Amino acid sequence: MNLSKVQQELRRVSTAYLKISTTDGDMLMNNIYYADLEEYNNDLSVLLSTFSNDYDRVVVEIRRRNGTSSRPHKPSFTVILKSSNTSPTTMQVTPAQPTQDTMGNGFMGLNAPDIMNAFSSQRENELLKQTIQQLTQDLNTTKADRDRLLSENHELKIKTNLHSYQIENSKPSAIDKLIEALASNPSALVSAVSLLGNRGAGTPLNAAKAAELNGAKALLQEVAETHPEAYCALYVQVINKLNEDKEFADFVKEKINPKKL
Repeated sequence: MNLSKVQQELRRVSTAYLKISTTDGDMLMNNIYYADLEEYNNDLSVLLSTFSNDYDRVVVEIRRRNGTSSRPHKPSFTVILKSSNTSPTTMQVTPAQPTQDTMGNGFMGLNAPDIMNAFSSQRENELLKQTIQQLTQDLNTTKADRDRLLSENHELKIKTNLHSYQIENSKPSAIDKLIEALASNPSALVSAVSLLGNRGAGTPLNAAKAAELNGAKALLQEVAETHPEAYCALYVQVINKLNEDKEFADFVKEKINPKKL
């Protein structure tokens, strides 16, 4: 790889940067991104020439950011800075000799710092996998809790509606209340029931008949004159029901005059 291709790769990959070291592995410069070359007229050879006073050769490596660590992006190579037939603008580039891996961990060709970075990357990947696994478990638990709560909420709504229905239907109707009130004062209802013998079932009341009344009729007239209109309307409904429904009339009679055992 020549220097122009190195610059092109730095420009193409935003996370790529250069690491410059001596042939002995001592780092001279690190974290050189494409934008940093502006200080050297956008020419990598100008940057490398700054080391020519102290070194005959340098090792250049393109690395790439990987989270908080980095990894090799391209094989490293050696740049000859000074020789009998080399000028600053015609630097010779040769592949760097890989360092033998004596640790047996699958990091052939990496020096000690590179190996440490590789170990760090592996550890970060393991931690990320564990975090993703834990988050997945938490998400599944949250979904299960949500489904359970939705089911409980649905059951609670059903129970609430059923309870409201039972309460509503357990309330006595206006007729029930009136019957209960008349049952506590049967004299008025006895007078009303006594009319059945004279009128017969199926004959509605005629409110237009107005005359001097005696007995039960006078009592009904008094009730009509002294009770509110709403109550009188209910009385009329009860009396009509008594005249129209023999079963209801028998039920009322039984309530007023229960049979003695």
